[in-house]
Amino acid sequence: MYAVGYILTFLFFEAKTIIDEIADSTGLGDFLSEQLVGFLFRFIVGSFENMIKALMWPVYIIQINLIYGGIALGLAFAIFPKYLKKPLEKKLFGEEREQT
Repeated sequence: MYAVGYILTFLFFEAKTIIDEIADSTGLGDFLSEQLVGFLFRFIVGSFENMIKALMWPVYIIQINLIYGGIALGLAFAIFPKYLKKPLEKKLFGEEREQT
């Protein structure tokens, strides 16, 4: 459950970073020529920041609403292993996962 939340949060932050960088540039030619090195550096640093933020994804759920967020997290951590983990593993790893 935690890993799924991490991946979704990380992908969200990565997509947001790319969109913000392209939106901040004055044009596509300018973006490709002058800011490519700066963009790559900021993207790498931003990726590390996003990785740390994504590790804290339950905090963002709690910040939305303490009571309902806590209830939602509790239910998610209770429901995921019982009903969603096996179908997700089967979809991701196929039949090889069931042999172990």
